[in-house]
Amino acid sequence: DGDASQRSRWLPALAAGEFTATRAWREDGGVHAASEGGGWRLEGVARHVPDGATADLIIIPTDAGLFAVEASAEGVSRRAVATVDQTRRLGEVRLEGVRYLVEKIDLVSRSTSLIPRS
Repeated sequence: DGDASQRSRWLPALAAGEFTATRAWREDGGVHAASEGGGWRLEGVARHVPDGATADLIIIPTDAGLFAVEASAEGVSRRAVATVDQTRRLGEVRLEGVRYLVEKIDLVSRSTSLIPRS
């Protein structure tokens, strides 16, 4: 979901096709988030990220929650990963002490049931 400032900053550019985003998969030993000085520091590697080598914004799952990381942030490096299916580009995203342009996404808990209970 994200908060209002996150939505207003990223959604218009995403809708206009001027900005791209992707989401990494949660992996054991993948990316670790540590609280540091009122903010967060991310360390680790996210592998097999769809469009990970080209997306402008990467949603990174960590042991502390989801984080939105702009690819231009200091400490972010990316590379394309060879795949059999060339129609789906994958990348590897390495985070080394990423502190800037990192935002935690607060997810809203929803308990809506699609099937009414009797």
